[in-house]
Amino acid sequence: MLLREASGKKSKQSRVLLTVIGILSGILCGLYGVGALLGAYIGRTTNDAKTFKANICMVFIIENTFRIILYSIYGIITIAALKKALLS
Repeated sequence: MLLREASGKKSKQSRVLLTVIGILSGILCGLYGVGALLGAYIGRTTNDAKTFKANICMVFIIENTFRIILYSIYGIITIAALKKALLS
């Protein structure tokens, strides 16, 4: 992304590759919380660094809010765990 911005050239993006990256990133992020492919996908679909940062921040805010709510409902996050995290 840095090299693309520095060169100033606009290259043609492969729609098939973007679709594959988008689907794989959604699956990996949903199942395992791995956002590497998500970052690659958003990096390829955005035009500049500010847009990339804004998009990635919103994705992680929404994802982590959803995850905290679900973990609390399922008992993964408990009061004892929160106390240990605060002490750490």
